[in-house]
Amino acid sequence: MSTNLWKIVEDTMDVTLTKVRVMKEADVVFLRQRASHICELLGIEGLKQTRFATAISEVGRSMFVNTVKGMASFAVITDQPASIRVTVRGEGGEVSKLQHHANIPSSERYFGGCGRLVDTFTISGSADAIEVSLVCHLNPGQVVTQENIQEIAGELQKVSPPNQIDIIRQQNNELIQALQKLKEQQAELQVSEEKEREARTVAENAVHARDAMLSVVSHDLRNPLNTISLSTELLQNMPATQIDDQQARLINTIVRSVKTMDRLICDLFDLGSIQAGQLTVEIASDSLTEILLESKEQMSPIAKQAGLTLSYNFPGNLFVFCDRPRFLQILSNLIGNAIKFTSQGGQIDVKVTQEESNICIAVADTGQGIADEQIPFIFDKFRQAGTMRKAGMGLGLSIAKGLVEAQNGKIWVHSKFGEGTVFYFTLPVCKSS
Repeated sequence: MSTNLWKIVEDTMDVTLTKVRVMKEADVVFLRQRASHICELLGIEGLKQTRFATAISEVGRSMFVNTVKGMASFAVITDQPASIRVTVRGEGGEVSKLQHHANIPSSERYFGGCGRLVDTFTISGSADAIEVSLVCHLNPGQVVTQENIQEIAGELQKVSPPNQIDIIRQQNNELIQALQKLKEQQAELQVSEEKEREARTVAENAVHARDAMLSVVSHDLRNPLNTISLSTELLQNMPATQIDDQQARLINTIVRSVKTMDRLICDLFDLGSIQAGQLTVEIASDSLTEILLESKEQMSPIAKQAGLTLSYNFPGNLFVFCDRPRFLQILSNLIGNAIKFTSQGGQIDVKVTQEESNICIAVADTGQGIADEQIPFIFDKFRQAGTMRKAGMGLGLSIAKGLVEAQNGKIWVHSKFGEGTVFYFTLPVCKSS
């Protein structure tokens, strides 16, 4: 702390607590930790703390990736309302590009969405530097005294930047806690949806609460997940002499868990975009043959590992209007669903027929089928096809429906319990390439 601290408090009511450089991934992690720690010391807890720390780490990561030199400064504004302010400054590198995209809400690669997580979000700078300021108000009426600031400064001096193992351990714990909260919310929401027919008004309120929770939690999960992924890559690249067999097995376990969580988070983001009517698709003419052969290459090893036969039957020389990655995502969801609910030795068939101005893709399996009473709700969120509980959150079919409709198609299902299921969807035909 500066010897002139109290003069600064009296004159400007604006006191710098600490600074964190942002020049590598570990600095971004420490930046988030500093934000959470200072929030705790000033009485900001729960969702507000998480949102503030998330916004700061997002900005810090953009600085780390796009600039040569970065620095974050934490300050307490003792005026009313009392606030925490974090100013993140970057210099050199791709500052001009960062400045150009900084204020575009859809530019998630930069600062998109961060402004919604804090009370005040401003961007400024010069030709060769950029500054992002984030402010979080303290509790209404809260007064920050000189003694408070001195105590906080003393606590901050006790904490040093973590090493890579500490980073992985802490972020993994955050991820586990966030997942547990998500599972608890899912269980509560499933109960709420069962009561929807009797009390639709109450259920609609629960749906709005769920959507807000999913948006925040999915956003918050991505930050610790990115950190774990980058940190484990660093550990995997360390010389073998520095890692024993047990540590190597633990690192591989973390890598597999990160991939599973990344798929779940992508589902949550897609679901949020579909519900908000903001799903982006890039529709163009594309070769049906190339798309289906790519799908076959992706899905055949998975089916084979499950002891299933996967076949594709389609006419050649057809072109469709579609978003190719989204088309492949639909096929992956439907075929993956069929694999989950088909016993070893079963058959999955993908067949394409042309119907006037559309093609119709059918994904048929010889699995357990779907009970008649479940079919009307099969595309609802958090529902699962079949009668057995499988891994996942029941989002795949709901997302598939949103992706098909976004590409001007339709999707439906025919099934007989105990005899298998066929999912159908259509896409517009293109007359030529």
